[in-house]
Amino acid sequence: MKQTVLCAVLAFGLLAGCAREPATESAAAETPPETAAAAAESRPDAPAGGALTRLTNNNATGLYEAVIVQDDAMPVWPILITKVDYAAAEQRVLCAAPGCTHSDASCPARLPEGAVGASCFAVEGGVLVFYSLEDTASYELLGDCLAFYPDDGGGAQLLAENRSFHPVATDGENLYCEFYDSGADPAAEIPIRLYKLPLGGGEGELLASDYPGSGLGCVGREILSQDMGAGAVNAYNIDTGETRKLAGLTMGDYAATGCALAGGRLYTIAPDSIPGDIAWVDVATGETGTLEVDWPIAPEGACTVTLRAVGGKIVADVWDIGALAGTLVAIDPADGAAAAIPLHAVLNGHESSLQILGETADDLYVWYGERWENRTIPGKDGQPTPVERAVPLTALLSKDDFFAGNPNYREVTTMPSAF
Repeated sequence: MKQTVLCAVLAFGLLAGCAREPATESAAAETPPETAAAAAESRPDAPAGGALTRLTNNNATGLYEAVIVQDDAMPVWPILITKVDYAAAEQRVLCAAPGCTHSDASCPARLPEGAVGASCFAVEGGVLVFYSLEDTASYELLGDCLAFYPDDGGGAQLLAENRSFHPVATDGENLYCEFYDSGADPAAEIPIRLYKLPLGGGEGELLASDYPGSGLGCVGREILSQDMGAGAVNAYNIDTGETRKLAGLTMGDYAATGCALAGGRLYTIAPDSIPGDIAWVDVATGETGTLEVDWPIAPEGACTVTLRAVGGKIVADVWDIGALAGTLVAIDPADGAAAAIPLHAVLNGHESSLQILGETADDLYVWYGERWENRTIPGKDGQPTPVERAVPLTALLSKDDFFAGNPNYREVTTMPSAF
C-alpha cells in the first residue's frame, strides 16, 4: 500500500463517526437497494487508481495473526493481535505499553471482550482487523467491527462498527471491501456486496450488490474469485462492474479444481486419480493454453492437487490419499519441467507437505513441525493448572534452499495459542 496509515484511517472517518446502530438491525438497511448494473453505469470508464493488490495477513515485513490465549478464569478467552516479524525472527504482541502482561483489557493489543472470528489484513504500518462481537453470556451476535492496529503497538483505532466490511484489495487510492448482508433470509445464500472506500477520506461507494466474491488475487483492475456454486473462476472489473468467466471448476470425489495466479496467468488443474496437465488462461488477453507437466511422482491412488505461485514457479501440493502423504512439486511454467521438493512437515505425528505461511522477495515463512511442552495456566478456581500445549515450529527458509530441498531453517520464535 503506497499511502500512509493515516490515509487508511481517514478512509473510514465517515464510518467511525456514524451513530451506532441497534445490534438487531441489518447494516445493509442503511444503503438503498442498488443493482450491480446500475452501480456500473454510475462509474466512469477510466480507472481511478493503479493496479490492484490483494490484501492478506502477510506482507514483506511479516505475518499478522490473532492469537487466542487460553485463560480459564474468563468465560471467553481473550484474543491478542500479533505480528511474526521476519526481520527479528519472532512473533510479538502489538503492544508497546511498558510492563504490560497482556492479561487484562488495558492491553492495547487485545481485542474487546466477546470478540470472535478475527481476520487480519496487512497494510503499510500495521494491520486491519475484522472481527465480530458476541454477548459473552448469551453468545448473541452484537455486530461486526473493523479496527487498525499499528506496528508500533500504540493501540487500536476503531474504523467501523456494525458493518461487515472485509478488506480484500487496494489500488493505492482506495480500499475495496466485501460486505456480507447478515440481515438477509437466513435460509438463503448470503449475498455479497462490494464497497469502495477512499484512502484519502470521503463517502464509501457501493460498486456491486451481487458481487461474486474474491479469494484468488488481482490482475490490473480486476479481482479474481472462485464461485463453486456456478462452477467458474470469475474476474470482476472494479471500474466497469463487468464479471467475466475465466475458467470452469469441477468437483472430484475429494477436492475441487486447484487454482493459482502467477505472472498474470490463472493456472487450474482438475481433480483426477493422477495429476494431469495444467490449463492456463491469460487474465488480460483471454489467451488460453495447456502446460504439459512431467510429473516426478506417481500417487498410489486418488489424489488432490492444490496450486500456489512461489518464486516464479507453480508449486503443486499433491496429497496421495492412498498413502496419506503429501509432496510438493515445483513446476516451471515455461516448459512444464517438474521436480519433487524433499521437504516435509510432521504435524500431529504424521508426515505432511511443508506448509507455506508467508513469502518475501527472498524467503518463505514455513511451518515444518511442532513440539509439545508442559505449561501452567490459571484454572477456573484461580489455582495453577498444568496443561500440555502444542507449539508450532516455524522458520524462514530461502527460496533457493526451498527449491533445492535444503532444510536450512532459520527458526522463528512463536507464541503458543489455545488452538
